[in-house]
Amino acid sequence: MHIQFITSYFSNNIYRLIAFAFLIHITEGFIFNNYFSYCIGRFPNSAGIAGGLTGGVAFIITSAISYEFAAMIKTSNSVTDSGRYF
Repeated sequence: MHIQFITSYFSNNIYRLIAFAFLIHITEGFIFNNYFSYCIGRFPNSAGIAGGLTGGVAFIITSAISYEFAAMIKTSNSVTDSGRYF
């Protein structure tokens, strides 16, 4: 994500911003799947509850953190927007 922050000074392009957002979401999906598999393997008798709690808690934490960053930093250009992703 350092690359996005550095390149935002030289180029203001929506496609570059979307590419970095896509990479962030792909990485989050990879991490979530690993964590989800770990929870299912750790509690196989309660797989439904473990899966529901894992997904629900991850969603709530991600939503709360995203909301806080969106509220704290106002976006006026791609430099400040890349700082929010950083």
